[in-house]
Amino acid sequence: MRSTSRLLLAIVSVIAMVVPLVYVLILLGNTQVITIGQSFLQNRPEGVFRVVLTAVFLLLVLFCLASLIYAIFGARMRKSRAKSNDIGMIDIGVGALENIALNAAKAAQAGIKTAKARVYAAPDDQVEIELVVVLYSDVEIPLQMAKIQDRVKKDVEKYTGIGVHKVKVKVTRVELIGTKVER
Repeated sequence: MRSTSRLLLAIVSVIAMVVPLVYVLILLGNTQVITIGQSFLQNRPEGVFRVVLTAVFLLLVLFCLASLIYAIFGARMRKSRAKSNDIGMIDIGVGALENIALNAAKAAQAGIKTAKARVYAAPDDQVEIELVVVLYSDVEIPLQMAKIQDRVKKDVEKYTGIGVHKVKVKVTRVELIGTKVER
């Protein structure tokens, strides 16, 4: 998830969490909040309806808290991937997966100046790899990016045994190779 989407989700979650919390405090009889909230709530519910309403709003607060946590931490894979064999277990960290992807992208010799890799969890114990690259100006972008995608997918699967669901390549900038001065 992009950082702007995560920020927006965090803001909405906080706002959506505050309203039910204030309402729960009014229902529970907090006198300081009641004076503020009396204009919003003329008659406080009583009995079973009050308990049910309090439970519903507390569940809403928990849901908002969960979405806030998701927004803060994002969907980036934080754990390693473990493989078991007869001898024991092999634990492959996220950093190792990202480095393999970066090395494969640079080894493809597709005009990459700089690159960053991110690894995300995908369905069926696979990973999704996102590369953000800066290219040199003499690169045929669609052809070379397809070459990078293929090379990254093959190398990660070959060296780790972990399936790659998809490889996304985002070209953020194209820069000149360098200026030539003729004399």
